[in-house]
Amino acid sequence: MSRVLVVIDLVAGYFSLTRSEILSERRLAPLARARQIAMWICRHETPLSLPVIGRAFNRDHTTVMHACTIVDEQRERDELFKEVTDKLRDKARLRQTSPVVTPDQKATIERYLETQRQALMRMAVVNPILFDRRYGGGEATPAEIERAHEGQADLPPAQVEEAMGAV
Repeated sequence: MSRVLVVIDLVAGYFSLTRSEILSERRLAPLARARQIAMWICRHETPLSLPVIGRAFNRDHTTVMHACTIVDEQRERDELFKEVTDKLRDKARLRQTSPVVTPDQKATIERYLETQRQALMRMAVVNPILFDRRYGGGEATPAEIERAHEGQADLPPAQVEEAMGAV
């Protein structure tokens, strides 16, 4: 549903409406037209079926079909309307290719990346030969891989602890 919400929010913002107005039962012309455009964009820019789009708008799939027909006919008659719908469709396409990341998700991603960076730093300190081979473009020998998995370091433990303190 998040793809539909992206489109609804985009269209609502363009027409100075709210998401709840787009999703409402009200049939005022400006609301209905914005809702139809949002349905049309969802139909053309998402892989969602008509029933799924209809449920997202609290409507039947036949309402989505009708909205798409109305928008297509208006686009043929009105060049300005066509430009507006093309502009909105392009914006929706861009927003859908760029994932929306919440602050919590961003923090989780940053923590994960930091743990991966620390793991790489440990590998570089503990077994520089294996690290150079694996990330420097060379191939590690089976013996080097075996030693790395067994936790055998190329450095004495005191040097490993000292180096890890710097990481």
